[in-house]
Amino acid sequence: LAGLFLGAMTMLNILGISRFIHFFSVEVHTDAGGDPWTIAFAVAVGVLPYPITFLCTDFICELYGQRRANWVVTVGLVLNGFVVLFLWLGGTLPG
Repeated sequence: LAGLFLGAMTMLNILGISRFIHFFSVEVHTDAGGDPWTIAFAVAVGVLPYPITFLCTDFICELYGQRRANWVVTVGLVLNGFVVLFLWLGGTLPG
């Protein structure tokens, strides 16, 4: 459960900000005869693994206690900082 939680948290940072799912778009025409508006509904891929993190922490809390669940969440926070650090470092270093 901890591995699934940490993997989902890592995917949230890496994939969640770089990929989007475009569900649909609607073109709205005004009565004035101007250019139509396009309203799009798209979500980041990061919303897909996000519910998994809640399930994992709930199960960890029920099976192993709140202290263990808090520890796993703290490790996930440190892991996210680690991932963000390396993403930032990879963006700032020359190619």
